[in-house]
Amino acid sequence: MLQSDQGSQSWPNAGYSDDDGSTRDDHARRGLRSSIRTACGTATTGTTESEIRRERDRRRRVITAQPIPKQPRHLAATWTGTTMTFEILPQRPQDYEHFDSLLDRTFGADRLAKTVYRLRDGIDDLSELRFVAVNGDGVLLASLRFWPVKIETAPAILLGPLAVEPRLQGQGIGRALVRHGLAAARRLQHRICIVVGEPEYYAPFGFANAAAAGLILPGPVDPRRFQVLEIEPGALEGLRGLIRSAERAGSGAGRFDCGRVA
Repeated sequence: MLQSDQGSQSWPNAGYSDDDGSTRDDHARRGLRSSIRTACGTATTGTTESEIRRERDRRRRVITAQPIPKQPRHLAATWTGTTMTFEILPQRPQDYEHFDSLLDRTFGADRLAKTVYRLRDGIDDLSELRFVAVNGDGVLLASLRFWPVKIETAPAILLGPLAVEPRLQGQGIGRALVRHGLAAARRLQHRICIVVGEPEYYAPFGFANAAAAGLILPGPVDPRRFQVLEIEPGALEGLRGLIRSAERAGSGAGRFDCGRVA
């Protein structure tokens, strides 16, 4: 099972102790003694070390006997967030009817006025990079898409929108989607990815300031939020200029109304 960065859990270090001075080994022994007494139907307190070893060996055999799950396909993965498990899948036909309402709840109804939306206007997103996160019942929790753009004439992809149900934000679902989507983009040999979002959120994936790299977004944008990732190291070397909608590159139509803010 894959785990999101927010969903990983670890035991305390070896120096862990409760206020009463009990160590983790003490807690483990108590748990084993308790389970032995429960299994035997007795309240005896004097459980021997040999009984503890036998119970530990029995638990190991039970764990070992569990079937090993199949490795997830490269287009799908199971993740564990901070409080829930979810699955990332390629976008399903039934998800379409829920997208607009999910995006409205996440970004507000005025989202279409943003500069990055104008880069998507009139073109299709990349069908091979459409992903959703769903719960165990198949209910849509989040979605991620990528769009084709160009930096002058060089191909690139635009990440987003990344939308997570507001009540479920902060559980690692969005980060898992981004990680999954970028891994898929790398397999498909995309070289550069653009995003407009919080640097604190995207920096761990390797994104850096795009304006500092000499890139220009066609319309108002908070420079701090304008970021770029070299999916292939060195892909930005010697590359500068205006980011355009892929189907409009070189036509001049990519220079959108500057009265809108990303």
